[in-house]
Amino acid sequence: MRKFIKFSFLFIIFLFLFSTYSQSETDKLPKEVPKFELKSDTDKLIREIPKFGPKKDPNKSTKKWFQQPQNFKFLILLAILFFAAISGTMRSTESTEKKNKLSESKEKPKHEVRFTIFFRDKNNKIVLRNAEDSHATKPRVKGVQNGSESYGHLEINDLILSINGNPTKTVLDYTKEKKKLEWGQEVTFKIERKGKILKKYITPISFESWKEKIAMLGIDVLPHKKKYIKVSKIHFFDSVRPKFDSPVLIAEGDIILSVNLKKIGSIEDWDREISRFKPGQTITFKVKRKMKGIIF
Repeated sequence: MRKFIKFSFLFIIFLFLFSTYSQSETDKLPKEVPKFELKSDTDKLIREIPKFGPKKDPNKSTKKWFQQPQNFKFLILLAILFFAAISGTMRSTESTEKKNKLSESKEKPKHEVRFTIFFRDKNNKIVLRNAEDSHATKPRVKGVQNGSESYGHLEINDLILSINGNPTKTVLDYTKEKKKLEWGQEVTFKIERKGKILKKYITPISFESWKEKIAMLGIDVLPHKKKYIKVSKIHFFDSVRPKFDSPVLIAEGDIILSVNLKKIGSIEDWDREISRFKPGQTITFKVKRKMKGIIF
């Protein structure tokens, strides 16, 4: 748009200069030489000095554009009208494009589809979508949120082979395929479970439905001495610590002995128990904290 305005402005200046130059050249053209009368006392002879230049045929037209340059000032008005029409068209086109982009952004969901399952890498850390190990970790399910759309369809230790027919060899592949999906769309999962190949059909309802069913505990754990698990990280704004000034009920370094009276001796035990949690549910932990013995 800016380039067009500059070009139009230069074009108008060019027309103005060209018109001025043409008018000045017209003024410079030779005019007719006035007649002189030379009179003699004897015969009173009148002699007329001819005009400069070749003789002209009176029957032929003598009007030529290069001999009598025209006034091009009227083109300036045409250029201005042309510029106004084009600029108006371009503005309407730009406004239409902006409206289309705005409508597309409104139609496009803000949150990608979620199935409320998680994976772990070879070091037993939960694999996030941007994690470095996502390209090397197989999409083997380690937890399924109780009450979610995936619950009852996918189970712990299921290996996801494909989504809607597209292979998912790694967690990164799974993440890429998940980004193509839309809320309300039926999704076909091809999985391997205990040596059998199965197909499961899951329809994620909406992001609001997902928020209502997700239980955000906010605790990461790692194996400890082969028969325990230890809290490795606490996340803020989750159930374990919803605010910065919330009391520290579970702390990093705590060894978790049981959850809801069920003994926890491995990562698998922990994943199985937290998959049973529901929003609003009260959870009882039995932990061992260094220098303070057993805490209920």
